[in-house]
Amino acid sequence: MNIIFKEILYQKLKSKPNRKFIRRLQNYVDKTDEMTLEDFQSFGRFIPRERFMSDIHHAYAFKDSLRDDCTDVVVYVGGLYIQALKNNIFYVQVGSDSVQSDDIKHVEEFYWDKHVSKFKTLS
Repeated sequence: MNIIFKEILYQKLKSKPNRKFIRRLQNYVDKTDEMTLEDFQSFGRFIPRERFMSDIHHAYAFKDSLRDDCTDVVVYVGGLYIQALKNNIFYVQVGSDSVQSDDIKHVEEFYWDKHVSKFKTLS
């Protein structure tokens, strides 16, 4: 099962599913076979740290992963995320590699190159 289908399933199982986002994902899967960096970036959604951690899945899986200075989280398909820190810096860690920058596009490109591009095929 690819990353988009997993995200659709995850969204549908939420107590309050975001039907507009689910439709967007379903339409996307119907129209393409491979995710691009630009597509990945377009699925990013800013949410407050508290809301991110109130989701039982995130709270369990990522309870020790967020930095103390994280204020918001940019969530992408497949449960992937980038931390927004209180000094207007974006941060992500992939294995032993990490990057931080005041330019989210730079951090997204690093994430894409190191991790996400492995899952770009949707079929």
